[in-house]
Amino acid sequence: MSVKELEAFLAHKEREEREWEHPDREAVKVEWLGYVRQFYDRVLNEWLSELIAAEKVAYEFQSMTLNEEHLGVYQIDTLVLRLADQEVAIEPIGRMVLGVRGRIDMEGVAGKVTFVLVDRDAKNKGTAIKANIQNIKDADLIEHLSADVKTSEQPLQPELAWKISPPPPSKHLIDLNEDTFSDALLEVLHG
Repeated sequence: MSVKELEAFLAHKEREEREWEHPDREAVKVEWLGYVRQFYDRVLNEWLSELIAAEKVAYEFQSMTLNEEHLGVYQIDTLVLRLADQEVAIEPIGRMVLGVRGRIDMEGVAGKVTFVLVDRDAKNKGTAIKANIQNIKDADLIEHLSADVKTSEQPLQPELAWKISPPPPSKHLIDLNEDTFSDALLEVLHG
């Protein structure tokens, strides 16, 4: 990396830090908490509702503290499922996760499954998020950014969706629905 590239990178990071000092930080946090609540609502009120009603699945929320670099310290709930004499924790990892708009892990005795919040149309991990470049004047920095990055005057507001992100080497994202969630739950219960 040349000194010029390093200077461009540092200038970009400085602008990025100033942007996160903006009051919108709270709006990002509120939006993130809403997406987590939406995820929990689908699990409890759609996908597991019959099993909960039949008392085959019990659940509780446990408060936890997250500390994210740009969002600060905040409280968020972990969803704990109890079924088949086991516990499964569905725990938010964070909003500020590289390459995605948020991450939740589901962990049981047999393993872990990762859910990511990405653009609804994303099929692969490499295309999970489209970024915007605004007011970046250094051509050297722009030249080194991914070809997947879109430029525009207006920020992109993509429709987001939760998807399953299988472990490497898989690069494909799996659409999240009742069947894929059930498969993921079985995976963490008994592999």
